[in-house]
Amino acid sequence: MVSGCGLIVLLTTAFYFPALVLHRTLVFGDITTIDLPFFEFFARVIKGQASPLWSTQIWGGHPLFAEGQGAFAHPLNIVWAAVVTPIVGPIYSMNLFYWLLKIIGGIGVMGLCRTLGASFWASTFAALAVIFSGIWAHEQYVLPVFQTLTWIPWVLWAMEVWLKRPSLHSAALFGAALSLVILSGYPQGLHGTIIYAVVTILIVPFQAGTRNEWVKSWRKRATLLLVVGAIAVGLSFVQLFPLFELVGLSHRSTGIGIAFAGLTPLTTYVRGLLVTDFGPSAATGSLLVCILASCTLFLPMPDRIKGHMLAAFVLLILGWERATPIFRFFYDHGLLPGLGYFRQTTIYIGIASIGIAVSAAFAIDRLSKWEFQPRNGALNARPPVRSYASYARYAILAAFWIWALSSLRLNWILAVHIAVTIAAGTTLFFAIKMRKRHLIAPALTLVLTIEVLALRLHPFDFFPSNVFVRPPGVAAIETVPDWRDYKVMDVGFAGLTAFLPADEPDYIFGIRKAVAAIAPLTNMRWELPSMAGNLALELRRRTAVEDILHDEIFGTIAGPPGLRLIDLLGVRFVTSGGELRTPGFRTLYFDQRYEIQTRGNKMQAIEENEAALPRFQLYSRWQTVDTLDAAISAIKNLKTRMLVIEDPDRRSLRLPSPESVDDSDDESAHIEVRKATDTEYRLTVSATKPQWLFIADANYPGWTAKLDGRNVPVFSAQALGKAIEIPPGDHDVILKFKSKTFYIGLLISMFTVTILVFDAVFLCRKRQLSTKIVCQAQD
Repeated sequence: MVSGCGLIVLLTTAFYFPALVLHRTLVFGDITTIDLPFFEFFARVIKGQASPLWSTQIWGGHPLFAEGQGAFAHPLNIVWAAVVTPIVGPIYSMNLFYWLLKIIGGIGVMGLCRTLGASFWASTFAALAVIFSGIWAHEQYVLPVFQTLTWIPWVLWAMEVWLKRPSLHSAALFGAALSLVILSGYPQGLHGTIIYAVVTILIVPFQAGTRNEWVKSWRKRATLLLVVGAIAVGLSFVQLFPLFELVGLSHRSTGIGIAFAGLTPLTTYVRGLLVTDFGPSAATGSLLVCILASCTLFLPMPDRIKGHMLAAFVLLILGWERATPIFRFFYDHGLLPGLGYFRQTTIYIGIASIGIAVSAAFAIDRLSKWEFQPRNGALNARPPVRSYASYARYAILAAFWIWALSSLRLNWILAVHIAVTIAAGTTLFFAIKMRKRHLIAPALTLVLTIEVLALRLHPFDFFPSNVFVRPPGVAAIETVPDWRDYKVMDVGFAGLTAFLPADEPDYIFGIRKAVAAIAPLTNMRWELPSMAGNLALELRRRTAVEDILHDEIFGTIAGPPGLRLIDLLGVRFVTSGGELRTPGFRTLYFDQRYEIQTRGNKMQAIEENEAALPRFQLYSRWQTVDTLDAAISAIKNLKTRMLVIEDPDRRSLRLPSPESVDDSDDESAHIEVRKATDTEYRLTVSATKPQWLFIADANYPGWTAKLDGRNVPVFSAQALGKAIEIPPGDHDVILKFKSKTFYIGLLISMFTVTILVFDAVFLCRKRQLSTKIVCQAQD
């Protein structure tokens, strides 16, 4: 086990050598626009300089913690942000974190295989096949996805331990491992893991020995399975409870369609399965691994391995999305609960690669133990008992390989795969002929190591860390007085660099363009409030105003400056691929750097909306509506300065109606901001007649207000803000965000941790007592 882990560490270190030793950095995928901003933000959270519960730096105000993708509750992330990041800095810390996750994932695969009964070197082979597969190489540059993938082998490992020895102790380990997947922040990973685990058990009714044992112990197993679920949910409830609340208020509350559905043909997925590739359609990317895995169809295998083989097949079908009719049937008819809430299922291919590698590991062990007898100078296998089902299986397998190989294009990568496969076959032949079958597993592991070194060691380039340097446009924004009271919004396409191919010649220029454009979520690195975002669960009301904001920015909707939604919500800074000609905008900064303006890139400008209103506003005229749609319609038709309040419950009927209020603005009305953080506002408001205080920050359950010490209602206003009533006089106003779902979830999670700690202490004491009794008996 130690030498296998050493090989994993050695190859992983070679993989990340430029980042670990040469102080370069990863940039591919979402690293620029998600991973690095989260690393820096998490470090500020640990220092108490920011709160993950609510952030004004995304979507015009958002419950960031509830998204889960920041993995703020994950224990490894907390320790890393508290201990490592302050020492080495966020960029090096991020690269080092990826290095660690790759090793952790490899150890998990090894542990899974060893528990299933695989030999040491076959387990090492499987670990290398998984963590250096094409799909894992691709997904490791989207931190929430890769961290979720990392812990899935550990969940399957813990599940196998529980299946072998069902007890409270193994159930606790199983539940704890499952909670690590949940807390990693990518729900598709949990969904795919549950599907995988369930499918591996579906073959139990068809296995007589296993079926009889399960029939006898089904009550115990069912009870312990409930314990597993309770522990997993209890430990992760701090994340799950806020997440469920956000899902109900997001644009995905009724589901979402698969993105880019049907654009990738099945042959592309098959090539990614057999030949090295680093895109979302990749899988194991190894002809050798797939050939070995397919051998399990005609070699005697344990029942559990057959379950993993079936699970791998099912997850591949789900990961290939609409490229297969099976997926289309299940998706279109809603036969798989939860699938309709996901935009893509690429991570399922990564989970399937675990089952493929496990199958390959057991094929190696079976080939190592297969008895051969000499006959007429040749080596012939002892013929197994054959049946019509066996012949059908062989025919299907042969047909698949003929079709799959015919779809591959001959190039140098395929030539290397063929050479590696021939080398593996030659090694297998001579090991058997020389009766050195114990060398088969380590030899094939060496062959796979050579394949990794030749094809998959450095799939992407590493770049100097200064690619993430603070862009000059941020300094230009900070010259504007009270710039923190306004928002920035990127309406260009610079943030789409994550979708560029890994070998794109101008990739580095795209990264610099994205940073210069302050693409979401890069604005979080410089604490710029933003109307844009780059996460999954955008609020439904934020989605509803997206088109209006863009139309107003580009002048498609010619509203009067000061009454447009971009003005009311404080969108003052707009980054785009060129100068805007919309009234009320002026060029604040024009980026003329060589790397921004060359290689086919358009000019990069930051436009200032001079009509944008600040975060805190007072209104003496208002109107109430029942729904968000009615509010948006009213805002589109504004002719004078007016606050549009959503009040479906008629809570504001006790207030003076707009007609009874003096129509002139109260010039003596004044706001003094004493404190303004993401989760708390303290203000002094003075007015001589009734007013409404509006804050251009999204409303959400958990926001409460006090006026002179007494609770007052908080209303949604201007579609994406909140407002409270201000009577005449001088008043002390306090608004706070306190998420009940977070604190209830935290309480339940801490209670679960306490129970597990007490259980562990009790178990240790019990074992010590048992050991003491045995020693006394022996004396």
